Amino acid sequence: GVAVRGGISAFLSFFIAGAMWIITGWKYGYMVASLTSICVCIMASMDNPVPALKIFIRATFYTAVVVFVYSFGVLPYVTEFWQLALVLAPFIIFCVSLFPHPPLSSLALPLLMCSIMELNLRNIYVFDQIATLDGSLANLMGPSIAAIVIYFVRSMSPDMSAKRILTLHYKSLRESMYLPFGLEFK
Repeated sequence: GVAVRGGISAFLSFFIAGAMWIITGWKYGYMVASLTSICVCIMASMDNPVPALKIFIRATFYTAVVVFVYSFGVLPYVTEFWQLALVLAPFIIFCVSLFPHPPLSSLALPLLMCSIMELNLRNIYVFDQIATLDGSLANLMGPSIAAIVIYFVRSMSPDMSAKRILTLHYKSLRESMYLPFGLEFK
């Protein structure tokens, strides 16, 4: 049942994102579709991936703020590689310092990963406000679509998760108690 609902939620999420991309003709709509499919598939092994997706969406929002500050305030003044390393070092060190604390590591990884991807660093600095805004908006919409569809189609309550775990436990207990020997040996 979980696999069927997971497949249905992946299909619906990708269908919604793809339809939105096609209908609007949005240049960065492909990012929404790809992030939606990635979020749905990566979180498929979890009973309720919505809380993890909420953390990812929060990190993506923080990423948009960080990218805005770097793109419009810091990077226009960077001309050498050592300057780039110097201005990115505090942010990267901050994100890496969050990893040892487990509740914050789930926020630090998408924050670091999405920020570096959204900055889209190249050999020559190209200042494109529309691309930055569209990329940030797409990074927010992709996981949001996935979270909404998973919430309504696939997420499981803690009671259902506990029941499923107990059912598997009892099944394995019955299998371990079964001995293929005679009645006298048992």
